[in-house]
Amino acid sequence: MTTGQDIIAAAAVFGIKATLWEKAGKCRIYAKTDRRDISVYLELDGSVADIEGAALKAFCNADQHPNWISAQVKEYREIYKPLFHAYVVAQYGAADGDSAHVAYFGNEPVMGGPSMQEMIFESRAAFAKAKEMP
Repeated sequence: MTTGQDIIAAAAVFGIKATLWEKAGKCRIYAKTDRRDISVYLELDGSVADIEGAALKAFCNADQHPNWISAQVKEYREIYKPLFHAYVVAQYGAADGDSAHVAYFGNEPVMGGPSMQEMIFESRAAFAKAKEMP
């Protein structure tokens, strides 16, 4: 079972400050960005105490040309991609086996197909790299 606080703690390893928001059955984890006109968050499935899925969202609320807005959204989705990695690490387990969310056979997770495993390994590698940085 993954909680919102698990994801926020994993995001902190990536250097992302995040806050949990819940209202009327909707849950989100907002990343603190350096701009007021950009919102980046994880839209969460489930409850704050038991998260079942997440999607990374980014929006730009500026009165600019649509191409500029699209470029800003793309840039911030890439910058804050580690927020999604934090969800994957919290949900499916860290590389050092800190989490019990995944059954392992050797070092391979026993779940999902190749694309799911690729996402897990990419997130683990990013998490491990972030933990090594001073």
